[in-house]
Amino acid sequence: VEAHVGDGATIPVWYPSPWTLASEFSHDFDVIELRGIGSILPPSYLSHLVDRLPRLFSRLAKLDERIGAIWPATWLNDHYLMVLEKK
Repeated sequence: VEAHVGDGATIPVWYPSPWTLASEFSHDFDVIELRGIGSILPPSYLSHLVDRLPRLFSRLAKLDERIGAIWPATWLNDHYLMVLEKK
């Protein structure tokens, strides 16, 4: 994927899956926690909807916090938090 960084310039960007990242670090680290972030929330370019429906998005955010560590929420989205511990 090419990311636009300004003035028409782009740089190559690679988004590893949680499993790929865990595999690449597995020799020296154990995965302690994996949590999806924003699994059911809209992308930031739809933030105007949050302003119009604050109660709905507040509920969705709370639900997102609860389901973030449950499969398939750990891989359904572009963002995740992975906590690694050195072996």
